[in-house]
Amino acid sequence: MRHALLVLAIVLLSGCSPTSPSSQITSDRAIELARPLVDFEPTSITTKPDTSNGQPVWTVTFRGGFNQFVEVRVDRNTGEIVRAAIA
Repeated sequence: MRHALLVLAIVLLSGCSPTSPSSQITSDRAIELARPLVDFEPTSITTKPDTSNGQPVWTVTFRGGFNQFVEVRVDRNTGEIVRAAIA
């Protein structure tokens, strides 16, 4: 009986896993991939999960002094740079 309850608990808990696959890159990895596009020392770096053309991406924003700004979208599945905006 205890074994059956343990198996049931494992099955139920496996359904509670996050909706994003564990193979997706982390926000920290997205920052690492986007950083080479930034030619200044950022004073702040933010990330947020987003979508671009239906694809899950990380939007990574780097801000620096003198109104420096770079926004990079990194595909959460592949790590590919999808878009970069530099101002």
